[in-house]
Order: sequence, then structure tokens, then C-alpha cells
Amino acid sequence: MEIREIMSMHLHTIEPGARVSAAAQMMAQNDIGCLIVIGDGVLEGVVTDRDIVTRCVGKNHVPQRCKISDHMTSPPITVEASTDIIEAAHIMTEEKITRLPVIDEGSLVGLASLSDMALAMDMLKTRMDDTVHDLLLGMGGRRSTE
Repeated sequence: MEIREIMSMHLHTIEPGARVSAAAQMMAQNDIGCLIVIGDGVLEGVVTDRDIVTRCVGKNHVPQRCKISDHMTSPPITVEASTDIIEAAHIMTEEKITRLPVIDEGSLVGLASLSDMALAMDMLKTRMDDTVHDLLLGMGGRRSTE
């Protein structure tokens, strides 16, 4: 299964010069934990709720004065839309990230989260269980003696 099959295409973006407080408000209003940072039409980074807490507030910075570019993760770790979800999950584990921007032919097309991965893995497990069940059921059928 490719990452394009499970990613969200509804992206929330912010400019690198925006204030951290604006990002926090946007996240709260949309009930999300991540914004994609786009500057001049180019993917520059990712800022998460954790980035705001640990890199800004946790260091006694003032969110109303700080820019996103000072606290975002850049360059962002990305995957191609054709990446297998197992490989994408491995990248997320290795890089210790929970959200992964998805690129197709050089353009940002989506975002895959750890929860997207968990749901996909559960779906794959269910498919596998059904396949194994059907296979075993078929093996137990009558055999011709001719």
C-alpha cells in the first residue's frame, strides 16, 4: 500500500514569517497539531504543537514576537507519494517524527500522520486475517478422489 492511499490532502499551511502565536491559534481553531510551512510557494518546513511548546514557550520565548522560521523543523523530512507505508513508518520511527509531508513530482500533495499509519496497519492486518481465513477454509474443502 502506498502512502498516497492514506495521506490527508487537506493541508493547513503557514508562512515562515508568521508569528508562533498565530500558528498556535490556527492549530487550536482547526483541532490540528501540525502546520506545513510554505514560503514563496516552496515547502520550507513543518511546525508542530510540540515545536511550539519545546522550542518557544519552553525556552521562555514570547510566541507573539517569535517567527515560525525560528521554531520550525527545517528542512522537512518528506516522502514520495509512491512510498510504501511500511517504509514511511520506518522513516517516521528512525527520524522520531509523527507527521510526514508527501511529495509527488516535486510538489506537496499531502501529509501522513502516525494515526494514519496505525489505521492503515490495522486495515492491512484485517485484510491479511481475512485472506488467511479464506485460504485455510479453502484448504479444508472436499478433495476429489478421482
